Amino acid sequence: MATILFAWELGGDYGHLARLLPIARELADRGHRPVFAVRDLGGAEAILTPHGFPTLQAPLFVGNVTGLPDPIGYAELLMRFGYLQPRALTGHNAGQHRRHAGHGANWCRCSSRR
Repeated sequence: MATILFAWELGGDYGHLARLLPIARELADRGHRPVFAVRDLGGAEAILTPHGFPTLQAPLFVGNVTGLPDPIGYAELLMRFGYLQPRALTGHNAGQHRRHAGHGANWCRCSSRR
């Protein structure tokens, strides 16, 4: 069956994991291998490890973006995470590619937004 990668690199809270967990459990029950890539491993492992789901570190942008107005949409939010800087975005995408290839993901990029 498939390896399904649930990737969430923007938020530090765990509400998104609570929404994705039932989907991951159902996929596991059907023989698939859910894997999670998250920004903050500390809290995520406490939530995911009891279910037997592996966790990976998502690529992080550690730069400091200043002078931007408050985000009014998803595009403006991404600017704060390196998507405004070509060098940062290239490194971020290369990290994602290595992460997917290294875990044999038949990749499914998931973010749970209301």
